[in-house]
Amino acid sequence: MASGLDGLWDVRMPVCGWGYRSVWMIAEAEDELTLVEQPGGSYIFCCMPWPCTACCPITHRLEKNANGTWAGKSEFQKVSLTVVDSGHVQLHRQDGSSFSLTRREDEAAALGQP
Repeated sequence: MASGLDGLWDVRMPVCGWGYRSVWMIAEAEDELTLVEQPGGSYIFCCMPWPCTACCPITHRLEKNANGTWAGKSEFQKVSLTVVDSGHVQLHRQDGSSFSLTRREDEAAALGQP
């Protein structure tokens, strides 16, 4: 059963003094999600007046668990995805960092969401 997560998502990871922002594509195939960072993702550092472009795009491959959540490994650590609602998801990494994903407005409009 499809989760309805396919499409483009705005990604933010705010951290004190710096952060990360990008656009990720989520693709679902049966019980597997693939999240792929699109070109142009950037890290923002408090000591730099401009963003630093991410040099190696991130890819996460997650499998659906029995309880309907998603989990996997990426960059040598465990990751999990929690669906907050149809327009918001959270990606949690083993190191304690958390990415906030929001469905792109153009994608949400196409699905009839506010």
